[in-house]
Amino acid sequence: MPLIKVLNFSATHRLTEFPAGIERLINLEYLNLSMTCIQQLPTEIMNLAKLRCLLLDSMHALIIPPNLISSLSWLQLFSMYDGNALSTYRQALLGELESIELLDESSLSFRSVEALNKLLSSYKLQRCMRRLSLNDCRKLFCLELSSLSLSYLETLCLFNCLQLEDVRVNIERAYDIPNPELILRNKQYFGKLRDVKIWTCPKLQNLTWLVHAAGLESLSIQSCESMKEVISHDYGASTSEHVSVFTRLATIVLGGMPLLESIYQGTLLFPALEVMCVINCPKLGRLPFDANSAAKTLKNIEGDIDWWYGLQWEHETIELTFIKYFSPQYLADAIHVFF
Repeated sequence: MPLIKVLNFSATHRLTEFPAGIERLINLEYLNLSMTCIQQLPTEIMNLAKLRCLLLDSMHALIIPPNLISSLSWLQLFSMYDGNALSTYRQALLGELESIELLDESSLSFRSVEALNKLLSSYKLQRCMRRLSLNDCRKLFCLELSSLSLSYLETLCLFNCLQLEDVRVNIERAYDIPNPELILRNKQYFGKLRDVKIWTCPKLQNLTWLVHAAGLESLSIQSCESMKEVISHDYGASTSEHVSVFTRLATIVLGGMPLLESIYQGTLLFPALEVMCVINCPKLGRLPFDANSAAKTLKNIEGDIDWWYGLQWEHETIELTFIKYFSPQYLADAIHVFF
């Protein structure tokens, strides 16, 4: 038993208590308790001195005793994502994570601006962040993302941030960060970012900051009732045709945005686009396509049938190019498929 190095209990939904005896596995390096119903981590976990990876995703009621996480000095990966969000009263966990010298990767969900601000004030914690979710941060008016500190971020989700009006990118210079050699090349500030979901942020105006996410593969924007543009007209008007935006985007879902008029003012190549879904966006009157857009990759365009036949095209030949990919869909279907 002491020789065991990996334990994976993920999705063992009937598991409600921490398994007895695990604390004696002194060589354990990987422990995954995600999607279990365990209520509390025992202090005996401190005995797992060689633990390098601890996954606690989707554990909504989990209690973690104070100073337990900080005692795991060999910990390199910590994930508590999608469920047990950090509130104002639980932000002490961030201090514990920051104190672990070897910590290299983390994924966290937040439910308060106070806890989020503690993250955004820590260069180390931001550099470790891989998946970041903000849920019900109702006092969040503006989200400012560091172009350098968050350069390893892979997933960003904003859910039900009812007061959020703007997302901005702070472009730091060399002397703004502890290690100048970490400056990113080619201005691809979020080169690792692959997945962005923005749901129920009714005051958000646009997502122009996504022009910095050169590697984005999946984008879902739903129930952002005030949004008129995904990429602002000001940006599109100042750049040349076929600008290198969304060059790796494979899936885009737009739903429940009655004021949305534009994805991008110009034309985009979309060289990796496979699926586009547009539901209940009646004012979106054109797509940023020409005959060369998504020429070798497109599989499906889903949307309201009235919306599709109301689209304006620069040339009739462009419409004929894409009509074969269209299939009518409904909002419930789109959310089910792309959740």
